[in-house]
Amino acid sequence: MIKPFFDGTEEYEGIDYVVCPVPGCGKRFKGIVPTHLKKHHLTVSQLKRLYPKVEFNCQKTRGRKHKGQVKRYKNPKERLKMRESAKRAHVNDPTLATRKSEALKEIYNKNPELARKQLEKRRETFRKHPELRLKQSKNQSGERNPSWRGGASSESYPLEWTPELREIVRKRDGHKCQICGISSIAHRTKIGNSRKLTVHHIDEEKVNVRLSNLITFCTACHMRLNRRGMTQALSPLFSAITRGELPGGGWASFLSEDNPDVLVTMVDSVESGVYNRI
Repeated sequence: MIKPFFDGTEEYEGIDYVVCPVPGCGKRFKGIVPTHLKKHHLTVSQLKRLYPKVEFNCQKTRGRKHKGQVKRYKNPKERLKMRESAKRAHVNDPTLATRKSEALKEIYNKNPELARKQLEKRRETFRKHPELRLKQSKNQSGERNPSWRGGASSESYPLEWTPELREIVRKRDGHKCQICGISSIAHRTKIGNSRKLTVHHIDEEKVNVRLSNLITFCTACHMRLNRRGMTQALSPLFSAITRGELPGGGWASFLSEDNPDVLVTMVDSVESGVYNRI
């Protein structure tokens, strides 16, 4: 299709220029460059993963590289400088990674099928290359893990923490997640194995195994809760559920809120009868 270009002449899309594939952008380039992608909080590699079928350079410039850039990249010292320069961008702007994450989240929310394909592709990579899975595990261990809680996971459980005790808690909670409400049977079908519902310590103290401190969650809600570090803000809500003052299930919307202060306000509104669960 022939379309007018910047100077009013007629040029071919794909041959003389390409269009930025990010929804709502539509800007034209001879080749999509990183400086433009910064406005979308994306890198070239992230955009390629999101739009694998999109060409990033028009046919007239495709395959061409600046001689100086090629020469510099072949030099190990210069390549190291380029890598360090990219790292400094994140150090100088601590919010860069967060903004990139939010931009990707917005794209994935608009296209769930794309998010599913990316997840499957990542899983397939780990299946084919176990060494990558091991490397990622090491890189996200200890204090580098977003769920790090000062080494609490290495502490031992008391003798009273038994399968029988956990089953009592699940039975009390009706064999369903007290956040999203998924049943034990549906949970096993969703996970794809015989994994049972998780029993969580409300105050995050392993030694406290009183029934009032234990509550039933599904695997997905439990992981989201720990990763976001929102247990402390939501503990009054969970305690009210275990006391029978509030019904279990229907609280999944709370896990989509990242700000602990907002969560505290939401919990207060529940206790005062203003907030209605979904």
